[in-house]
Amino acid sequence: MSSSKFAATALIVVVIMGAACSRDLSARRAAGSPDDIAWQETNDAGQAAFKQGRYEEAAALFNRAVTQAAPFGPNDGRLATSLNNVAAVDRVQHKYAEAETLDRQALEIQERVLGPNHLFVATTLLALADSCRAQGRYDDAEPLVLRALVIRTKSLGPDHTDVAAARFALAQIYAAQGRYEAAAPLYAETLATYEKNLGPNHAAVARVLDNYAALLRRSPRAAEAAALEARAQAIRASQPAPHPTH
Repeated sequence: MSSSKFAATALIVVVIMGAACSRDLSARRAAGSPDDIAWQETNDAGQAAFKQGRYEEAAALFNRAVTQAAPFGPNDGRLATSLNNVAAVDRVQHKYAEAETLDRQALEIQERVLGPNHLFVATTLLALADSCRAQGRYDDAEPLVLRALVIRTKSLGPDHTDVAAARFALAQIYAAQGRYEAAAPLYAETLATYEKNLGPNHAAVARVLDNYAALLRRSPRAAEAAALEARAQAIRASQPAPHPTH
C-alpha cells in the first residue's frame, strides 16, 4: 500500500506546529467508494469539532471513523489515521494511557505498511512520547523522541520546523528530568529555527520562550529568565483574540 492511503489529516497536538501532512483528497473523493467517502466525511467533521474545542463530539466522530475504517483492512492508513485522531482527543482530555494504547496500534500499522522511517511514523512517535511524558515515564519517552528526531532530520533537514518541534519535545523531557544542561541548547536551537522560519512574533516562539524561561529559573541562569518571559508575554499580547466557539 502506498502512503497515499494514509489520510494525512491526523490531528497533531503533541508538537508546536502541525506536521506537513495535508494532501488534496478531491480526486480520491470523486472516484472513491461510498464507504470511503463516508469515512472521509466523518473524519472531516471530527476535525472541525476538534478545532472548535468540542472534544466530546470530536471523540464520537473519530470513534465512528475507526468503525468505518475497520472494513478497509488492518493495514489501511485510514484506520491508523482514525486511531491517531481518537488518541489526539484523549490527550487533550488528559487520558494519556488511553491515547498511548491507540497510538501504539496506529504505529504498528504505519511501520508495517510505510516502513520504520516514514514521516508519519515520526509524528506518531512524538504523540506516544507526549503521552509517556505526561505520565511521568521520561525514560520511555526519550527514545521515542530521539527516533522521531532522526527520521525528521534525515527527511527534512536540520532547519525544518518539524525537526525543531522534535527538539522541543526532547528539551521538555530533559527539563522534566532536571537535566538543564541538556535541555537549554535544545530550547535555544528550537527558538532559532522558529524565529528564522516563522518570524520572531509567532505564537510558537512564545511557547518556546515560556518553556526556556521556566528552565532557566531552575538553573544557575535564572537572571536570564525575565527577559524571555517578557518577550513571550509581548508576543501573546500582539496575537488576535480567539473567536468564541459555539
